[in-house]
Amino acid sequence: MDLSIIHQTRRLKGRVQLPLSKSILNRYLLLYHMGGGLKPELSTYPLAEDSTLLYTLLWEHNGGTYHCGNAGTVCRFLTAYFATMTGTQVIDGNERMRQRPIAPLVEALRQQGAQIDYVDLEGRLPIALHRPQPIAPPPLLKLPPSLSSQFFSALALTGCRWPEGLRLHVPQHMVSKGYFHMSLQALATFGIPYKWEGNILQIPSAQPQSDVGLLSSVPADWSAAAFVYGLAALSHEADIFLPRLKIDDSQGDAIIRQWANHWGVYTEPMPDGCRITKPKSTAFPSTLLHFDLHDTPDLFPVLAVLCAASGKPCVFDGIAHLRYKESDRIDAVRQGLSACGVPTRVETNRFYVESATYGTTHAHPVIDTYDDHRIAMAFTLWGMRHSVTLRGAECVRKSFPHWFDQCQKLGFKITVLSD
Repeated sequence: MDLSIIHQTRRLKGRVQLPLSKSILNRYLLLYHMGGGLKPELSTYPLAEDSTLLYTLLWEHNGGTYHCGNAGTVCRFLTAYFATMTGTQVIDGNERMRQRPIAPLVEALRQQGAQIDYVDLEGRLPIALHRPQPIAPPPLLKLPPSLSSQFFSALALTGCRWPEGLRLHVPQHMVSKGYFHMSLQALATFGIPYKWEGNILQIPSAQPQSDVGLLSSVPADWSAAAFVYGLAALSHEADIFLPRLKIDDSQGDAIIRQWANHWGVYTEPMPDGCRITKPKSTAFPSTLLHFDLHDTPDLFPVLAVLCAASGKPCVFDGIAHLRYKESDRIDAVRQGLSACGVPTRVETNRFYVESATYGTTHAHPVIDTYDDHRIAMAFTLWGMRHSVTLRGAECVRKSFPHWFDQCQKLGFKITVLSD
């Protein structure tokens, strides 16, 4: 689906219904299922497609091949979970997911006693998981610190399924480490008494709690909220209420509320959510902005487009891992900004958005989303400045299915160009 998007007044007022945090909910769903929880009723909650997919595969799938699409969290969590089960399960994904890393997780699980075969190409999906042969005592598992924290989280969350538990070396420096801490908080919430010996995490054999009430405590998603903050930052003035959004730093992307201060956007916590405001005629930042995204790489697309659309140069560090997301996000953002007439520069682990004047930017760019939800939502921000066309805009369903509906409520004019 191709969409043309523009906001003509640049004044935002209203209420935006965010999806529940898919990062927290996915961890809770996994642990709840591991605890033997009955199928929960989630139809009343706004869910990301990733969470709906995990929910479906856990409670409604009847064996055979589990297709994870391009959902890295779903794929890696299920790989670690199914490695502890009897019988044979096959995990596969779409073409992009088949290119994304899985071998380090497979190798760590094999050391633990998992029986895993590559169905086609060595080191790539699909994989077949068979009845494990647990090793006693459990070995110390080590993964390269350059890997996504998803790999560490997958092992930690499912460690209690092994007869003698699991031992995991946790490096001091880890990509997106905040998400690993979120996994530890989820373990504590579900009653798994892990402990530390130096930098070694020990997960005992245990059964998670199966209290369905825990699922209802999941807050709104800060990763999704970041795009609303981006819109507010580019507005002339904004007053937006975000229900169920909590000032909760367990979601690393909540740092967007601090970074948005550069654009005069402020957050007011309220009993049932957060209100974000930008006073009329707030000036854009006048100095070079520098963002270290080692712990919050998902904020790269929205911040890059925000800086470009506000005409201010910025530099991003800690971005190398973004080449292995749903798309190569470094290239996708660079190509998109090029279409907008904004110059960029890339080094190994650093990305520059150069200064661009309004006379050199393009009024009607066409953006390829590369089937990446965060690219589509990020370049929606350009519609606060000029009209923009998004190709393949339906990809937003992965994390924020009603994104464009919410944008229309804020005053965007959205035209469907093709289905």
